[in-house]
Amino acid sequence: MTAAQKTAKAKFKQAIAYRQKTGVSLKEAFAHIYGRKVGAVKKKTAPKSNSINLFSKIGDIEKYNGTIYGVRIAVKKELNKYGSYDLKIIDANNNNPIIYLQKTDKLFDLKELALILYKYIISKTTRKDISNEADLVKGKLLKYLKLLSAELKRLNKKPIKKAAPKKKVAKKVVRKVVKKKAAPKKKVAKKKLTRKDYDKRFQADKPGKRTSASGNTYYEYRENRSNRGKLLGIGFTLDKYNRLKK
Repeated sequence: MTAAQKTAKAKFKQAIAYRQKTGVSLKEAFAHIYGRKVGAVKKKTAPKSNSINLFSKIGDIEKYNGTIYGVRIAVKKELNKYGSYDLKIIDANNNNPIIYLQKTDKLFDLKELALILYKYIISKTTRKDISNEADLVKGKLLKYLKLLSAELKRLNKKPIKKAAPKKKVAKKVVRKVVKKKAAPKKKVAKKKLTRKDYDKRFQADKPGKRTSASGNTYYEYRENRSNRGKLLGIGFTLDKYNRLKK
């Protein structure tokens, strides 16, 4: 390390120590160490904004707003009773209307409206230098209104979409269909079968030799106990004389 570098390092440490002790800026600390004078720090003043700042956005007429000598203005479109649009220029601070612009306004009308807008700005602004630029302000206001008028004419050429009335749909009457329950079937009591009814279901044996339950042998020739001639079976009944009949 050279001698100059060693000296610079030592002075840097002295400046840091002096700054920590006194709370001055680093620049003042170095000036103190090197024995220099530091001038007063000049405060940076904010650049003055333009007196007239108007914006226009083609396609969105309500973006034609801006500030004129501290007075903020805005544009609102309104649908009149004839089905076309008018423009209302308002004070954006309190929403008070200043002038109305119609699609039928000519250059003469625009000059009068620009003068009304200028007088309103004079009454609301706190700036005193507006009188020195009166002609400039009026010219810019007239140009601004011309742009608005041209945009308003383009706006009224477009078809205005009206909301279609809602169709009233008649409410359908829903009728409940109630199914009738079928009447329960009457229970018919079954006829009790007698021995004769069961005998009618079976065919009688042929006349002749029989064997009893006890094992004895006998001969049967009675008409109601045997079948004579052809064999009879189910479907035959007995008449009052105990004879089989179809």
